[in-house]
Amino acid sequence: MNNSTEKYWGLFDEKNIGTIWWISRVHSSNRFNLIVPLILLPFLVFCAYKCSMDVAALQVRSIVTLGLNVGIVLLALLVTGFTFIASFCNPGVYVFLASQIHVGNCKHELNYLKYNFFMFIALIFELAVFCFVCLLIFLFAFSGSPITTFIDSIGHCEKSVIVKCVLVALSIFLIYFAMQFKAFLFNIYHVCITAIVWYKHQQDSQSTQHYENQENQNS
Repeated sequence: MNNSTEKYWGLFDEKNIGTIWWISRVHSSNRFNLIVPLILLPFLVFCAYKCSMDVAALQVRSIVTLGLNVGIVLLALLVTGFTFIASFCNPGVYVFLASQIHVGNCKHELNYLKYNFFMFIALIFELAVFCFVCLLIFLFAFSGSPITTFIDSIGHCEKSVIVKCVLVALSIFLIYFAMQFKAFLFNIYHVCITAIVWYKHQQDSQSTQHYENQENQNS
């Protein structure tokens, strides 16, 4: 195995999606997507504190229904789009991306191929987790279920705190995903621009090679 091929074996280092998610979050250079939900957190807590428990429970059901309906559709679109990009893009673009190192927020080096793909996969993973949580609430938190029976058995104050905490958590997730899709669109733009740069790079390399061949023939 030559050295030019051996350096690409690092593409196989990650063994599970959890590792990919962690690396993508560590290398993310944009903290704005996380700062905005944190800024809105006190306001959401205040709104949840002021509303009644019945209103909070109704809002939780609404967010769960919205999360399932929108989340499943978005998951299908994201998986389809990622599969299309990964399958039909010129492999030379991926080789070019794999040779360029992204400077992130940590000392661990990550090439641009992993950086872009990890961002796609991390968003799909996070959305899948959110849909799974909404599905669990939808399936097991209905009236008369063991979970709701347990919650009803505790004090009214504790029950209100649990319902409102769930409401705040789901709301924060929705805001976070809205911000993440902004980054997702930028990553798509970045892949397209990279394809253009790679195409121009190939043209320049072919022109230079053709010019050198002509010079060798004339000499």
